[in-house]
Amino acid sequence: YVKTFSSQLPVSQDGVHVGVMQFASRPQVEFGTSVYTDRASLLKGIDNIKYMGGGTNTGDALNAMRTQVFSQGMGARPGVPRIAIVVTDGKSSSQTQTVSEADAARNSAISLVAVGVGSGVNDAELEGIADSHQDVFKVNDFDS
Repeated sequence: YVKTFSSQLPVSQDGVHVGVMQFASRPQVEFGTSVYTDRASLLKGIDNIKYMGGGTNTGDALNAMRTQVFSQGMGARPGVPRIAIVVTDGKSSSQTQTVSEADAARNSAISLVAVGVGSGVNDAELEGIADSHQDVFKVNDFDS
């Protein structure tokens, strides 16, 4: 899903930059937004990501996204919109923490889109993550 979506973005030095992190019981930053500045390199970087299994700690992931991935130290550029696409296939370990961290991200000028994968997602939680109802999407599987 991430690779298919990213293959459609106009990635370039002065254009779109992409950072990727994944999460299970804990968040893991795969690469920041300054690592890949062309689409071909970005897609190779995505291919090198190893899936991590475990729980669904969405709250900690949103915190790491806000404080690490979207930091200037990892390549976030001042004055450039910051948009996070949160893809999840389960219910988080704490819906309260997840929504609180989503609010903190919005307060840090990060726009949030929520993508729920499969039938095990919590609709209310997706709504709490996303900026608006129009920013919530659901797909059947990761190949959608």
